[in-house]
Amino acid sequence: MSPRPAIPPNGLFARDSSVTVRDSVFHGSAGPGISISSFNLPTNVLVERSESSGNATGVSAANAGNSQVMVRLADSVVTGNVTGLSQQTTSNIVSFRTNMVAGNGSDGNPSLSISMK
Repeated sequence: MSPRPAIPPNGLFARDSSVTVRDSVFHGSAGPGISISSFNLPTNVLVERSESSGNATGVSAANAGNSQVMVRLADSVVTGNVTGLSQQTTSNIVSFRTNMVAGNGSDGNPSLSISMK
C-alpha cells in the first residue's frame, strides 16, 4: 500500500504579483486554501466563481513588507474552514457582495463590500 500523500500547506500562494483565478476549488489544505501576500511589490488577486473549503483558513491576505495586498472576491464560496477570511490591517479582502462566506469556525469579514458596476 502506498503512503498517503501529504496535505499541501497552501492551495494557492501568490506573492508580489497580479493573479486572476476563475472556476477553481481549493480544498483540504493544512494552511490557507488561498494565501496572498506581498513583500516588495503590490499584490493584486481576483478570485471569481471559486471555492475555498475544508482548509485551516479559506482566504488569507498578509503584508510581509511595505507593499499593499488586495484580494477581490466575486461569485465565490468560503465555507467549512477553521477561519473563513483573515487579513492584516494593511491588507484588504474586498467582496463584490456576490459571495457566500458562512459555515466556517470563524467566518471573518471582508475589509470592504462593494457592488459590482
